[in-house]
Amino acid sequence: MNATSGQTLDTDMMTQFFRRSMGLQGISQSHLSKFRGHPEHVGELSLPEWLEEFEEVTAQFNLSSIEKARLLLDHLEGSAREEVMCLQDEKRHDFDEVVTALKLCFGYQETTQTLSSEFHNRKQYDGESLCDFSRSLLRTYCRMVKSAEKDDQAALTQLKDHALCDQFVNGARDASVRRELRRIQLDHGKSGFSVVRSEALRLFQEAPMSFGKPRAREVESEFVYTASTTAKPERSTLKEILEQQKAILSEVERLKTDVTSLNETVRRLKTGKKRSSNNDACYKCHKMGHYIRNCPQMSAGTTVIEDSGN
Repeated sequence: MNATSGQTLDTDMMTQFFRRSMGLQGISQSHLSKFRGHPEHVGELSLPEWLEEFEEVTAQFNLSSIEKARLLLDHLEGSAREEVMCLQDEKRHDFDEVVTALKLCFGYQETTQTLSSEFHNRKQYDGESLCDFSRSLLRTYCRMVKSAEKDDQAALTQLKDHALCDQFVNGARDASVRRELRRIQLDHGKSGFSVVRSEALRLFQEAPMSFGKPRAREVESEFVYTASTTAKPERSTLKEILEQQKAILSEVERLKTDVTSLNETVRRLKTGKKRSSNNDACYKCHKMGHYIRNCPQMSAGTTVIEDSGN
């Protein structure tokens, strides 16, 4: 009985030893990215995001604090590694001390308000694909839900799909992409953000996305639209336009003549003077001896408004 218990204990110790060994050696760059400091490039994680990923990867290996500190140090680069190396030896082997040092320089207190502001102000960066952009929105929103109080978590969870779809559409950098995303949202928005995201990634299959260069289908449709709207009108259409313009000019000249005659009639009526063809000048040719209605320069069909005289 004791021998069996001893063998079981030895087996458990050997299993734990190998699990820890595999934990220290089996977690590679492909499983856990390296942390360098404040994010400077698209796709780099912030310290809270990276620590959350670190905990998820290492949780299955049952590591001690010293082993976790060693593994964490192996996945640090740049200014983040230099900051930890400034610690004393005993603190550098304490996982909690290492995390505290990293948070002091590269972390900040995340609240629901700060994460909400980060989420709603998030726009797609130059050179960032829709896949990376949508994934960043999803991570930020999930962190916002976790940081909220229990009473607010249910409301945020209920609004999750709607908020993600809106920010995904409005935050896209290119106007033509926003139009396509809005169409997808109208068609599939009720099915949730995951469906909208899948449809968008299926439509824009470039990896990475090149928003400055529309797809061939879009280029062709834009060319057809431009050609149809900028094509020169036919000659018959131009002729009709010219005739309409001539008719308008003729009508304007006739109206000017009528207004001039009307003004003279009004002026004469106010002053009480009778017109005299011998003393008055024609308002068309400005010559003496005849009225405007008898002016030889008047074109046929022109109507002149005259009063009956006093």
